[in-house]
Amino acid sequence: MPDWSRIGRLLDFCAAYYTTQIVRCAAFSFLLLGLVMLARKMLFSRRTFLRGLLWPSFLLISQKRQVTDR
Repeated sequence: MPDWSRIGRLLDFCAAYYTTQIVRCAAFSFLLLGLVMLARKMLFSRRTFLRGLLWPSFLLISQKRQVTDR
């Protein structure tokens, strides 16, 4: 019979690790969102195409992050 306290500690560790990763991603997303919105207002206020071009930066960064995590 497995030691139930060890399984419980493993589940606690996994839950804490997963929560930490989610919080890091959320904080990074809010920071990036703020930068994009600031750039849209300040730098690209009259250039509609460039304003729209900022949003794919989320995809590029997320794909780069997935490649480096492996």
